[in-house]
Amino acid sequence: MRGAICLALFLTALRCMSSAPLLAAEQAPSSALAADRAYCLELRTASGERVFSVTLALEERFTLRHIHSVHKTPVLERLGFGPNDSIAILEGEYVDFGAGLPARAEKDQVFSFEDGRARLRFAQCYVPEIELRVGRVAEHTLLVGGSVLPLTLWATPGEYLIFKARGGTCERAP
Repeated sequence: MRGAICLALFLTALRCMSSAPLLAAEQAPSSALAADRAYCLELRTASGERVFSVTLALEERFTLRHIHSVHKTPVLERLGFGPNDSIAILEGEYVDFGAGLPARAEKDQVFSFEDGRARLRFAQCYVPEIELRVGRVAEHTLLVGGSVLPLTLWATPGEYLIFKARGGTCERAP
């Protein structure tokens, strides 16, 4: 079962980093990127409205962070860009085992325990998009380009957001 659907999108969120949240709906490209080396990461509401987008280099990563509902510890999901405008699930990191968190690797995965944290790395786990219901106590957060962005900037707890990636730079919102 492909790592419990890539660990249910590694439990559907990730966390880590610091800095003040951005309040703007868009970020400028991190540098002048050639379109063939750039990817646009977009967040949309359930109705399809784009609420955030950022242009990243092909090799740049972003993280979803949340607090595990049982263990009350941070869970990080590190993501990147895959083939055909997919999102690559690269790694999950967490402190405690159990309650939906894997204790071993499956095919195309590597499990390790480093610095007191479990890490599950995925060799080839790609999804066309991530639909994430914003938790009431999970503190879902997007970490991208040095910014810490609580998902409650764009959705209230109980609503969901859709993460999509596509090659090229992001267009400005109308």
